[in-house]
Amino acid sequence: MNILKKHAQQTGFTLPLCVLLLGLTLTGAGGWWLRNAVDANARAEFERGVDRIEGEVARRFREPIYALNGARGVYAASASVERAEFRAFANSRNISSEFPGVKGLGFIQSVRRKDLAAFVAAERADGAPEFKVTDLEEAERDQLYVIKFIEPLASNIHTVGEDVASEASRRVGAQQAIDTGEPTITEAISLVQAGQATTGVLLYLPVYAQGASARNATERQAALLGLVYAPIVITDLLNNMQDLHTGQFDFELFDAPDGASADRLIFDADNHLASLSGDDTGLSSREFHTLRPVHLPGRTLMLRISSTPQFEAGVQSASPVLVVVGGLLASLLL
Repeated sequence: MNILKKHAQQTGFTLPLCVLLLGLTLTGAGGWWLRNAVDANARAEFERGVDRIEGEVARRFREPIYALNGARGVYAASASVERAEFRAFANSRNISSEFPGVKGLGFIQSVRRKDLAAFVAAERADGAPEFKVTDLEEAERDQLYVIKFIEPLASNIHTVGEDVASEASRRVGAQQAIDTGEPTITEAISLVQAGQATTGVLLYLPVYAQGASARNATERQAALLGLVYAPIVITDLLNNMQDLHTGQFDFELFDAPDGASADRLIFDADNHLASLSGDDTGLSSREFHTLRPVHLPGRTLMLRISSTPQFEAGVQSASPVLVVVGGLLASLLL
């Protein structure tokens, strides 16, 4: 009798303990699974935001090509484009509203130094009596690329006559566009708009003589008339993106194809990097972040996109905690 009683007591203790252990195991497994599901959903939502931002940045850089194609069409339709004709085309477009960040539409003419005096005389006779050619850095190059027209003139008058071939970054971008026949942006340069220096790029599109063969770089150079171009201010181009308005994402743009070096930073959506020092990237407090190369006309830049506390608060869920607490209580009650 005592043996049966002892066995019953042992069974009465063991069974609840097994139930408790089983309940705790199932609770832990359920909480772990649910936590992983929440994290996976948050990661997927972040990646969707990254795709949107990458696509929007690329779209904004490419959109001004439509305006340049229109300007190139003016040269295709006319044997000689005069200053008034180019101004009439530019005034037919509302540049500031159609193409945010674009500060003008212009034409750069290819000029040999031996032809420079005749070129300047022709421009002065075509309604620009003060026209003169200026060098940005290097002088005495045989091949010049001179800004002949730029509209609106009032905010860009200081650039008229500049030889963009006299400065390395502008020249490299122009030559790439000429050699490839494709739209090309320069690396980040300093633009002066309304008397203030700001970070920007020039977007070039080459114009070749009608009917000339342009199958390779040599033929393209020989057939070149010049380049239509647009100066673009980066901050004006990339501000007011929907994903930034929501406060859930932040991004920086670096003028480099394969890294995010602080000295190559050209745009910081929330300007938080300005307050950091040393090697601090400002990402330690952000749960999600990634680097994405973004392919722009003739150039690849690097995007660094990160989540913000608002995003993380929106995707966090109390469900795993509730499952664990509920399972623990149920296990103890059983």
